[in-house]
Amino acid sequence: MEMESREPEWTGTYILADSGDPEPELDIAAWERWFEIDDRRLVDATDIAPGVSITTLFLGLDYSFFPLTNPLLHKPVLWETMILGGPLDQESRWYTSHEDAVQGHASMTDKCRLALENWKMEHPDADQVAEALSQIASDVRETRDKQE
Repeated sequence: MEMESREPEWTGTYILADSGDPEPELDIAAWERWFEIDDRRLVDATDIAPGVSITTLFLGLDYSFFPLTNPLLHKPVLWETMILGGPLDQESRWYTSHEDAVQGHASMTDKCRLALENWKMEHPDADQVAEALSQIASDVRETRDKQE
């Protein structure tokens, strides 16, 4: 009895080729290994103020709203920029290319800085609050490190 050979099912996972272009990775174990060792996942990271940062990453998974299809038939959404902290906390943008992700990071950085400046005008004591929160976070980390 001869077993029929099946191609592995595509899972929507991608890695970056040596050229920097995304390519589908069918082997989940290989995809996991790539994510553990390849630092090209980070496109950019910007600290705007204490507790406010912007990060743009290669996600390695297609975040488009299309069902899993042949990767050659649509542009997968593989990069994300997210703001953490501040008045735009958790705001995100997604991209289909590295170039768009780089431009999007710069655009989100400008947007975040402007929003933070506007927020500070509405909340004149914001710098003292941010400084106090930063000190509390530092104290918590220090206490946690002592306990470990």
